[in-house]
Amino acid sequence: MIHQLYCTHCTYGSSYLHQSSDANMASQAFEYSARAGSVPREVSHDFFRRLESTLYYQLPGPSADSPARKLSTPEELPNRLVYFPSLQRLRVAANISYRPEDSQGRPHSYFAHVLLTDTDRVAASWSAT
Repeated sequence: MIHQLYCTHCTYGSSYLHQSSDANMASQAFEYSARAGSVPREVSHDFFRRLESTLYYQLPGPSADSPARKLSTPEELPNRLVYFPSLQRLRVAANISYRPEDSQGRPHSYFAHVLLTDTDRVAASWSAT
């Protein structure tokens, strides 16, 4: 089965992995985490832990003064596409996109739409046919 995760910077109230029912904690910034997904909760933390080091986005250009960094909209910046046929027993494909700020208004965020399969449970490779 192919699962999906939507990963971005979260609050304690919006994290799929670490939700807090405490109203005081719900709006506090948490970390980059899965916000939603089709992965069963009992394995979602393990799956995310195995792939989180690959889910990053760096603005293009060598410095903050680079023309690419001064583009005005996220649509003008490139997406980062990744595919790992075997990453700690996961097959992973992800589209990672830049966002000017996270849900708390902090600058320079990103989100990832991740497709993944546990290769221990599914032996067949992905195919376009």
